[in-house]
Amino acid sequence: MDYRPWTVDDLCGLPSMTARRERAAGGVLYRRNGKGSAKIAVIFRRGRGWCLPKGKPEAREVPRRTALREVREETGLNGAIERLLVTTKYQFTRGGERVDKRVTFYLMRWVDGDTDDHDDEAEEVRWLSIRGALRKIAFATERSVVEEAKRVLEEKR
Repeated sequence: MDYRPWTVDDLCGLPSMTARRERAAGGVLYRRNGKGSAKIAVIFRRGRGWCLPKGKPEAREVPRRTALREVREETGLNGAIERLLVTTKYQFTRGGERVDKRVTFYLMRWVDGDTDDHDDEAEEVRWLSIRGALRKIAFATERSVVEEAKRVLEEKR
């Protein structure tokens, strides 16, 4: 007899779903104003609301490179990675398939660029105060990433 641990689906009487794993990387891109307070770049995606820029790696691309590229493509802005912030993990269902997703976020300092140069994945790009971003960002997971960025940025002052 094969032994298999019970899953939550088993206990609920649902058929067990196999999970597809996805990886992504992104960033909290910030700039400081003359008074030292930080603003971060957020994007608006149709059907998802306000969120942080992130995306899937291209072939053999390491997370740091993915994060820099995705931030550039989705915001029109270039950043320099200062440090790893956090790696988030969450699950969702797409087309009847469970997806286990892991996203690595970096803290990035704004270097240059123009928000008008963003790609078509973002409908709009805005610089928001951290407080404003926490009010607008749609997903709790990403709000927790912004909270961590806030903590790190306050330590840097």
